[in-house]
Amino acid sequence: MAISLQEAEQMIEASIKNKVKLLCGHTQSFGPHIRTMRKIIRSGELGRLCALHVWAYTDWMLRPRTAEELDINQGGGVPYRQGPHQIDTLATARRRPGAQRARSTGQWFKGRPIPGYYSGFMEFEDGTPATLMHNGYGYFLASELVPWGGQNSRYSEAERAAIRKVAAWTARATKTPTKTPCASAARNEERSSRPQQSQAVAAQRSRHPCRDLRERRYPPVAIRPVRSQRRRHQRCSAHRRRWTSRRGELMELYNAVVLDKPIRHTGPWGMATLEVCLALMQSAKERKGNLS
Repeated sequence: MAISLQEAEQMIEASIKNKVKLLCGHTQSFGPHIRTMRKIIRSGELGRLCALHVWAYTDWMLRPRTAEELDINQGGGVPYRQGPHQIDTLATARRRPGAQRARSTGQWFKGRPIPGYYSGFMEFEDGTPATLMHNGYGYFLASELVPWGGQNSRYSEAERAAIRKVAAWTARATKTPTKTPCASAARNEERSSRPQQSQAVAAQRSRHPCRDLRERRYPPVAIRPVRSQRRRHQRCSAHRRRWTSRRGELMELYNAVVLDKPIRHTGPWGMATLEVCLALMQSAKERKGNLS
């Protein structure tokens, strides 16, 4: 929503003063997969919710980034850029967190002067524990754990290694962090060392629609609730419409403005998310384990 609580307060006050609706986005909590999980939790069909865990391993730090994304004073870095996705997901499933503890951030890549890692532990008001973690350095991708992960990988493992090499070399040569690792150079370096693929494989890859368009999409969204020995495959209600979290965001805005329906992701909601992001970074800086 913003990078300081003062800014968030000003936005909320302005919306109240001018009698306009304020919706905070964009996060994954708008997506049909998160909404479906929330519906299952609230239904009680699996019993009482005991714990929540949201973890991500990505190559966020290796992708081309804009100038403000590399400046923590402008909201750059994984805690600001990716933290709200996980925090809002937890809040959607279990309302607002209570105590926030044991938080840490990591800045471990000389080619990028921003935190590329964070982890945290929190408890909700009813005592339900939750953990969140994002590692954006690309040594391992969480997508490798799912069957469709290879389809969504932006770079291969060799390409990620080459990008880190190019970025680190550029930072040493110029004495300043590189703004954009040379992805094309990294790809060329990786490809030059790769055995020539057969014509059949090349033809098969060229026919893949996602490869041709350079798109990255999820498979048909579904949730697999498990209780005792029973597992079922529950598709999200909007899977046939190819809903994305962006569509959910626009629908919530449309319903609020045109149909005068209440907003879930309100100004105070966004401010609560920001509070957790700031607490995460403050805890890491001061090395204090408890921030409420």
